[in-house]
Amino acid sequence: MNEWIEKYERYLTLLNKSERTIINYTKTLKKIIKDEKIEDIEEFVDMDREWWFEWVEGQREIGKTSIATINCKIKQMSSFYHFLVNENIVNSNPLYKFPKVNQTNGLEYKEKCMTDEQAKALLRATDDERFMIGSKYINCRNKLIVYLLLNIATRIEETSRIRLEDLDLENENRIYIRGKGHGGEISRFTNVNDKVKDLILECISYNPNRTYLFESEEGMQLGTQGIRNVFYLARSIAQVENVTPHMCRHYVGSSLAERGVEAQKIGFVLGHSKGSKVAETFYIKPKGNMNDILEKIDLFD
Repeated sequence: MNEWIEKYERYLTLLNKSERTIINYTKTLKKIIKDEKIEDIEEFVDMDREWWFEWVEGQREIGKTSIATINCKIKQMSSFYHFLVNENIVNSNPLYKFPKVNQTNGLEYKEKCMTDEQAKALLRATDDERFMIGSKYINCRNKLIVYLLLNIATRIEETSRIRLEDLDLENENRIYIRGKGHGGEISRFTNVNDKVKDLILECISYNPNRTYLFESEEGMQLGTQGIRNVFYLARSIAQVENVTPHMCRHYVGSSLAERGVEAQKIGFVLGHSKGSKVAETFYIKPKGNMNDILEKIDLFD
């Protein structure tokens, strides 16, 4: 990617951009390349408009980046896509006329949460023969990805990072999560239901010596785009084209709220850095008193 970054810098220079602008634009590009583990320019072709909506949603949820900064980064990346269009790498700019994010619009629960019917349709899709595209391990792995997203609502990056050493299934049905922005270290834990536990054990049985729970046939860690592709396949079969992987998090959060779990504890389950404030932003508060958090997140028993 260094070669393309250098080409982009020359492109900005030809546009008479100031030195400060060039530094800021390339800094944003380098950070996204690093965060998303992008190794080749072709990977930007897969980062379509829907991918960027999901990225914005994730940035807002984490709460560490101001809305002004998010809008600025979108503008900067739109410039990079315009450059890629000129280089015939992409056919169009997915960030062209991308809507600005503000304090009141957005990514609220009422607009962005999937329904029970959609969630169940995604789970049913994993039993469809069209979903069975590989070996026994790959089919089990893909089914587990969908079930896991809808059970414990890990972020895409967190799902990709799960290692076998992070699993404690003997007594607690527990998974330790390596959270985003924590340097790959354990940031929290959560529990899985028995269905997900059985799928995990089946996946492990195919190769107990693997490092990551989700790997390719060649034994390499399955990256974030690989996780998304699995979800997109289930989504296509389920015919719920308006849902994204990130919406699974809102679904789990709202389901817990409906079961009486208080906002701050929902924030802990989902790994919100600002706890209850973020949870209260994204999830409807149920009426009446709120009970203690569930011992298990068991949405599909």
